[in-house]
Amino acid sequence: MPIPKKVHQLFTKRRKALVALAYQRCRSYSDAEDFVQECFARAMNVHWDEVEKPDAMLATILLNVIRDSKRRSRHSAVVFIDDYADTIKASPDLTPSPEQHLVHKEALSQAFDAIATLPSKRQQIFRMRRIQGMSRSAIANATGMTIGAIEKHIERGLQDIRWAVDKKVKSAKRALKDSET
Repeated sequence: MPIPKKVHQLFTKRRKALVALAYQRCRSYSDAEDFVQECFARAMNVHWDEVEKPDAMLATILLNVIRDSKRRSRHSAVVFIDDYADTIKASPDLTPSPEQHLVHKEALSQAFDAIATLPSKRQQIFRMRRIQGMSRSAIANATGMTIGAIEKHIERGLQDIRWAVDKKVKSAKRALKDSET
Protein backbone atom coordinates (compact mmCIF):
# COMPACT_ATOMS: atom_id res chain seq x y z
CA MET A 1 0.00 0.00 0.00
CA PRO A 2 1.54 3.33 -0.99
CA ILE A 3 1.97 5.89 1.78
CA PRO A 4 -0.18 8.98 1.20
CA LYS A 5 1.99 12.07 0.84
CA LYS A 6 0.08 13.96 3.53
CA VAL A 7 0.63 11.14 6.08
CA HIS A 8 4.33 10.94 5.23
CA GLN A 9 4.78 14.69 5.66
CA LEU A 10 2.84 14.72 8.89
CA PHE A 11 4.88 11.90 10.40
CA THR A 12 8.16 13.37 9.25
CA LYS A 13 7.19 16.61 10.94
CA ARG A 14 5.66 15.17 14.16
CA ARG A 15 7.51 11.89 14.77
CA LYS A 16 9.79 13.20 17.56
CA ALA A 17 6.86 14.80 19.39
CA LEU A 18 4.87 11.57 19.12
CA VAL A 19 7.77 9.50 20.48
CA ALA A 20 8.13 11.96 23.36
CA LEU A 21 4.41 11.73 24.12
CA ALA A 22 4.48 7.94 24.01
CA TYR A 23 7.60 7.81 26.19
CA GLN A 24 5.91 10.09 28.72
CA ARG A 25 3.04 7.60 28.96
CA CYS A 26 4.96 4.30 29.02
CA ARG A 27 8.51 5.19 30.21
CA SER A 28 10.12 2.85 27.71
CA TYR A 29 11.84 4.18 24.62
CA SER A 30 11.48 0.94 22.66
CA ASP A 31 7.77 0.71 23.54
CA ALA A 32 7.34 4.37 22.59
CA GLU A 33 8.88 3.65 19.18
CA ASP A 34 6.57 0.66 18.71
CA PHE A 35 3.53 2.72 19.65
CA VAL A 36 4.45 5.44 17.17
CA GLN A 37 4.92 2.79 14.46
CA GLU A 38 1.46 1.39 15.21
CA CYS A 39 0.10 4.94 15.18
CA PHE A 40 1.58 5.39 11.72
CA ALA A 41 -0.07 2.18 10.53
CA ARG A 42 -3.45 3.28 11.86
CA ALA A 43 -3.03 6.76 10.39
CA MET A 44 -2.84 5.21 6.93
CA ASN A 45 -6.56 4.39 7.22
CA VAL A 46 -7.65 7.94 8.10
CA HIS A 47 -9.18 10.24 5.50
CA TRP A 48 -6.87 13.17 6.17
CA ASP A 49 -8.71 15.53 3.87
CA GLU A 50 -11.59 15.55 6.35
CA VAL A 51 -9.41 16.16 9.44
CA GLU A 52 -9.33 19.75 10.70
CA LYS A 53 -6.56 19.30 13.30
CA PRO A 54 -4.08 16.68 12.11
CA ASP A 55 -1.77 17.05 15.13
CA ALA A 56 -4.63 16.41 17.54
CA MET A 57 -5.76 13.46 15.44
CA LEU A 58 -2.27 11.91 15.56
CA ALA A 59 -2.08 12.39 19.32
CA THR A 60 -5.50 10.76 19.72
CA ILE A 61 -4.50 7.80 17.56
CA LEU A 62 -1.28 7.39 19.55
CA LEU A 63 -3.06 7.54 22.91
CA ASN A 64 -5.58 4.96 21.69
CA VAL A 65 -2.73 2.68 20.62
CA ILE A 66 -1.21 2.94 24.10
CA ARG A 67 -4.58 2.31 25.81
CA ASP A 68 -5.24 -0.70 23.60
CA SER A 69 -1.82 -2.12 24.44
CA LYS A 70 -2.37 -1.70 28.18
CA ARG A 71 -5.81 -3.29 27.90
CA ARG A 72 -4.36 -6.27 26.02
CA SER A 73 -1.56 -6.71 28.53
CA ARG A 74 -4.06 -6.79 31.41
CA HIS A 75 -6.00 -9.56 29.73
CA SER A 76 -2.94 -11.55 28.65
CA ALA A 77 -1.58 -11.80 32.18
CA VAL A 78 -3.57 -14.96 32.86
CA VAL A 79 -1.21 -17.70 33.98
CA PHE A 80 -2.17 -21.34 33.82
CA ILE A 81 -0.98 -23.42 36.74
CA ASP A 82 -0.43 -26.43 34.45
CA ASP A 83 2.32 -24.45 32.71
CA TYR A 84 4.22 -24.31 36.00
CA ALA A 85 3.35 -27.70 37.48
CA ASP A 86 6.96 -28.94 37.31
CA THR A 87 8.22 -25.81 39.02
CA ILE A 88 5.61 -26.13 41.75
CA LYS A 89 6.47 -29.79 42.33
CA ALA A 90 10.17 -28.94 42.58
CA SER A 91 9.59 -26.07 45.05
CA PRO A 92 10.48 -26.61 48.66
CA ASP A 93 7.60 -27.27 51.03
CA LEU A 94 6.54 -23.94 52.51
CA THR A 95 4.32 -25.46 55.18
CA PRO A 96 5.25 -24.05 58.57
CA SER A 97 7.03 -26.35 60.97
CA PRO A 98 5.19 -27.36 64.14
CA GLU A 99 7.28 -24.80 66.04
CA GLN A 100 6.40 -22.04 63.58
CA HIS A 101 2.75 -23.07 63.72
CA LEU A 102 2.86 -22.78 67.51
CA VAL A 103 4.43 -19.31 67.32
CA HIS A 104 1.79 -18.14 64.80
CA LYS A 105 -1.04 -19.61 66.86
CA GLU A 106 0.30 -17.89 69.93
CA ALA A 107 0.58 -14.60 68.03
CA LEU A 108 -3.04 -14.86 66.91
CA SER A 109 -4.12 -15.60 70.46
CA GLN A 110 -2.11 -12.61 71.66
CA ALA A 111 -3.75 -10.40 69.02
CA PHE A 112 -7.21 -11.34 70.28
CA ASP A 113 -6.04 -10.77 73.85
CA ALA A 114 -4.65 -7.37 72.82
CA ILE A 115 -7.96 -6.44 71.16
CA ALA A 116 -9.74 -7.34 74.39
CA THR A 117 -7.52 -4.91 76.34
CA LEU A 118 -8.30 -1.93 74.10
CA PRO A 119 -10.51 0.78 75.58
CA SER A 120 -14.15 -0.15 74.95
CA LYS A 121 -14.88 2.45 72.24
CA ARG A 122 -11.63 1.69 70.39
CA GLN A 123 -12.27 -2.03 70.70
CA GLN A 124 -15.81 -1.64 69.36
CA ILE A 125 -14.63 0.43 66.38
CA PHE A 126 -11.69 -1.88 65.68
CA ARG A 127 -13.92 -4.95 65.69
CA MET A 128 -16.48 -3.25 63.42
CA ARG A 129 -13.79 -2.33 60.89
CA ARG A 130 -11.31 -5.21 60.98
CA ILE A 131 -13.43 -8.17 62.01
CA GLN A 132 -16.89 -7.30 60.69
CA GLY A 133 -15.50 -5.47 57.64
CA MET A 134 -17.69 -2.37 57.97
CA SER A 135 -16.72 0.78 56.06
CA ARG A 136 -15.54 3.86 57.92
CA SER A 137 -18.66 5.77 56.93
CA ALA A 138 -20.92 2.94 58.16
CA ILE A 139 -19.08 2.91 61.48
CA ALA A 140 -19.39 6.69 61.71
CA ASN A 141 -23.14 6.42 61.12
CA ALA A 142 -23.51 3.63 63.69
CA THR A 143 -21.49 5.37 66.40
CA GLY A 144 -22.30 9.02 65.68
CA MET A 145 -18.58 9.83 65.42
CA THR A 146 -16.75 11.56 62.59
CA ILE A 147 -14.81 9.55 60.01
CA GLY A 148 -11.62 11.25 61.24
CA ALA A 149 -12.26 10.04 64.79
CA ILE A 150 -12.99 6.54 63.47
CA GLU A 151 -9.68 6.53 61.57
CA LYS A 152 -7.78 7.65 64.68
CA HIS A 153 -9.34 4.88 66.79
CA ILE A 154 -8.46 2.28 64.14
CA GLU A 155 -4.90 3.59 63.79
CA ARG A 156 -4.31 3.71 67.56
CA GLY A 157 -5.91 0.29 67.97
CA LEU A 158 -3.53 -1.16 65.38
CA GLN A 159 -0.56 0.45 67.12
CA ASP A 160 -1.63 -0.94 70.50
CA ILE A 161 -2.19 -4.42 69.08
CA ARG A 162 1.12 -4.45 67.17
CA TRP A 163 2.99 -3.39 70.25
CA ALA A 164 1.36 -6.07 72.42
CA VAL A 165 1.74 -8.84 69.83
CA ASP A 166 5.35 -7.93 69.03
CA LYS A 167 6.18 -8.06 72.71
CA LYS A 168 4.57 -11.50 73.11
CA VAL A 169 5.99 -12.92 69.86
CA LYS A 170 9.51 -11.84 70.76
CA SER A 171 9.07 -13.46 74.13
CA ALA A 172 7.76 -16.70 72.55
CA LYS A 173 10.61 -16.78 70.00
CA ARG A 174 13.16 -16.27 72.76
CA ALA A 175 11.62 -19.12 74.74
CA LEU A 176 11.61 -21.37 71.65
CA LYS A 177 15.22 -20.50 70.87
CA ASP A 178 16.26 -21.16 74.48
CA SER A 179 14.54 -24.55 74.42
CA GLU A 180 16.43 -25.54 71.23
CA THR A 181 19.83 -24.87 72.79
